[in-house]
Amino acid sequence: MITNIFKRVSIESIVASFFLVYLAFFFNLNISNPQLSFKFLLVRSLFLTTAMMIFNLIIAYNEYRKLNIRFGSQYLISLPICIFFLYLDGGVDFQKILIGILILLSLNIFSRDFNNSSILKSIFSLGITYTIMSFVNINLSLFFFLIIFLLRYIPDIKKAIITLALSILVTLQLLFLITYLLTGEFFYHKPEFMSENISPANNFTENEFIWITLIVIAFLISFFYNKKSDLKFSSQNKMLNIFMISWLIITVLFRYFDLYSGEGKWSMSLIPAAYFIGIWIKRVKKDSQRDILVFSLIFIAITSKIYFS
Repeated sequence: MITNIFKRVSIESIVASFFLVYLAFFFNLNISNPQLSFKFLLVRSLFLTTAMMIFNLIIAYNEYRKLNIRFGSQYLISLPICIFFLYLDGGVDFQKILIGILILLSLNIFSRDFNNSSILKSIFSLGITYTIMSFVNINLSLFFFLIIFLLRYIPDIKKAIITLALSILVTLQLLFLITYLLTGEFFYHKPEFMSENISPANNFTENEFIWITLIVIAFLISFFYNKKSDLKFSSQNKMLNIFMISWLIITVLFRYFDLYSGEGKWSMSLIPAAYFIGIWIKRVKKDSQRDILVFSLIFIAITSKIYFS
């Protein structure tokens, strides 16, 4: 049974996930860009797979260190499934990879056990992380709103506001200095302000709707997962779930209002979608049924891509 490999994070599950992710990227790039050479497809797929496995290792390390990110094993199988569904408009650029790593780091912060001293350190760290993201793309400042969910852990609101403001100012100063030394200008490119792009993006393709369907399924899973009365959530697991739902909502807003820059307009939604699809797979108790679900999803993704291409 193939899904038995992914019951826990191990060398075998990571290697198996690597080859499945590579196969998924190679298939998607070949379908979306049939004119590309075989050598380029191999190299591009390897690059994208390496980037995804960096995310995998971050998650696996967090689980190994017994932190509160508890979705490592099922994520290793749900990620390649979601990549088969993913709409790739040219691939994923370096900007999306950097943003993905920063969001995962902030996810780790949200999943900690907070106390009076650690909450201020966490807010300072989030301020640094989200400021870097906003410097890359100002629209990503939407992630600052997630700090609202930490209010119940904050004993002193004034200290929290001052801490957040300091982290933003210090980070901006460093970013301005670095970009000035590298480029001779304080901004290495013109910032993409939200007011310039707030209009629905009506250029959706048929292939995109395959991914949109999976996003809808992910939202349904998140809703019913929260409603399950038999699930005993710790406060940190609830924070993890809230973060993932918020992340998914933000990525939908980004695509609908076309707030992305660069390639891979849906790529930022890959990890939260894989998280909820992984929950669905994990909730299936019987090995045979879990295998059928996994193979069915891959079959649907492949046949849909071939049909719409």
